Amino acid sequence: MNKNVGLIIEKSYNIFKDKTKLKALEPKIIRAGIYGGLPWDCQTTDVVSGCLSFDKVCYANCFVAREAFKKGIAFGARQFNILNKEILKEDLNHIDCNQKFLRNGWNSDPSWNWKTVLELCKLVREKNKHIILNTKFLIPPAKSFMKQFLRLSVEFRVSLSALDKRYAIEQKMDLINEYKKMGGLVIPVLISAKFTEKFLVQKQNDIVKYITENDLPGSEIPLRVYEKSPMIELIDLNMSTKINKTKEIWFGLLYKNELCMPCTSSTSKLYTGLSNNKSSKIDRSYLKKIWVDPFPTHEELKKTNCIRIPEKIGYFQE
Repeated sequence: MNKNVGLIIEKSYNIFKDKTKLKALEPKIIRAGIYGGLPWDCQTTDVVSGCLSFDKVCYANCFVAREAFKKGIAFGARQFNILNKEILKEDLNHIDCNQKFLRNGWNSDPSWNWKTVLELCKLVREKNKHIILNTKFLIPPAKSFMKQFLRLSVEFRVSLSALDKRYAIEQKMDLINEYKKMGGLVIPVLISAKFTEKFLVQKQNDIVKYITENDLPGSEIPLRVYEKSPMIELIDLNMSTKINKTKEIWFGLLYKNELCMPCTSSTSKLYTGLSNNKSSKIDRSYLKKIWVDPFPTHEELKKTNCIRIPEKIGYFQE
């Protein structure tokens, strides 16, 4: 009998229930790059501080949410950040000239405020930088926004997982296909894991099959599961490795042959997007050039017990 994934995820929230006095985040000025006080030149401040409440965080394993709750922060009390055009333009003027792309969607999801995202994208494109939006499409963008993003050559990276509900996967796939048909570049990003439940294994394989059969340039990020999380019930511990620094369980890349694109944290700063939105049309020699600091594959982990991960995968500040 299949385990009830929903109940297991719900149990995972219990570790936060004693946090009754949580403080809300303060709105921030949206900044860009090292000059703007961020760790890397590829980064912009999220358009919204905070994201989902503790009873809804992604797979009950969002490390950003976990760190927020530990600090007594109400991660679900979202605050719209402030876009000051003059400040952001000054930050963009100081971005390394060899940093060809910027990303938004780091500790939160840009879909919470498409209007501000669009204004940010316009400013980034004025500086001839490629823009990547990492999102789960928690709030679907209106078609009018999609058209404007297309004119700005915005690239979407859309996260999917076997732990997503079917309707959520279908909604995201509909938006992915809509943007692709419009001529836009959209990359499904599989949040992968080695599951014990056969229906989750099948669901994950179905997502990969859909990506490949629809000629989409897919990417992959291995799920990181907190070692004390009830979610461990769904994870094949015999096939996993522990990240000593964070005490999380993970698996390395499971589908590197099928999902050809590096995740943003493993993408060269020289990346300027793709000339074609179909996987079969991508220049493989170009792909080799843009892969940097990659995650180890699952096979490499088994051989070397390698646990190094790219530093740019996550970050949290009050």
